[in-house]
Amino acid sequence: MGARGTASILAALALTGCGVSDPAGPGGSPGPTGATGPTGSTGPAPSVLVASGRAGPWTVEIRSDRSLGTGIAAIAIHVGTAAGAPAPDVTVAVEGGRPSTGMLAPVVSPPRPGIDGDHHGEVVLAEAAPADAGWSFTVGVTSPGQEPATVTFTGVPVVERRLAGTIRQAQATLVLGVRFEAGLKVGSNPVTVALHEIVPGASTASPVRDAAIHVEPFMPSMGHGSTGSVDPVVTGTPGVYAGALSFSMPGDWETTFTVSRGGSEAGRVVVAVYF
Repeated sequence: MGARGTASILAALALTGCGVSDPAGPGGSPGPTGATGPTGSTGPAPSVLVASGRAGPWTVEIRSDRSLGTGIAAIAIHVGTAAGAPAPDVTVAVEGGRPSTGMLAPVVSPPRPGIDGDHHGEVVLAEAAPADAGWSFTVGVTSPGQEPATVTFTGVPVVERRLAGTIRQAQATLVLGVRFEAGLKVGSNPVTVALHEIVPGASTASPVRDAAIHVEPFMPSMGHGSTGSVDPVVTGTPGVYAGALSFSMPGDWETTFTVSRGGSEAGRVVVAVYF
């Protein structure tokens, strides 16, 4: 499932610090319910510490609403002063990758300042990994009148939640990630899909704007599907599609996301949930 390539992370920023990732492994069961529930505006506050360190004069923390897992992950980056208060007038960038496989973490929404003073964004994580073969994230910080600085966090674990996957092609890899916008229920469940492309040798993933995505839920334990789903369509955000999955009863569901480009099928990703 991994893409082979080299991730050149924020090379234009000159100063590099070192960081420490959260030593605790990710927890929770697969699927977007319960402790591993949906990320996004309906999720809890970003209280789980993923990593912390220093970038030049600033303290940097990455937090999420839960331990990181495959799918679209919400992150909050806190850049603090020596006193710990949110640093004013800073711009934050983030890039992620998994050195052992060359997989990149597409940025769905770049970190932007929120009312809490932290910078909030989203990335797609398509591979689960333990800490000893985990993900790396580099956070770059710039501010007027200051030298830019970066901090790189290594060995970040990611749990398998079956909310993302890849499609290998001859010259590229498509990365598809999913986020449910609320707790799952019988009936229609709004879903956000992020689709990005990684080409060999690229340092970042590019949003895919021209795909057609068809969804087909199926319940393995009962041997039937469900009607009423809405195929995701492109939104105003590059690489982001919005649709809905319809589940006719509680239980285990595997949804096949079929991606087509230019009228031809590119491949399929299966997302699994249980509620």
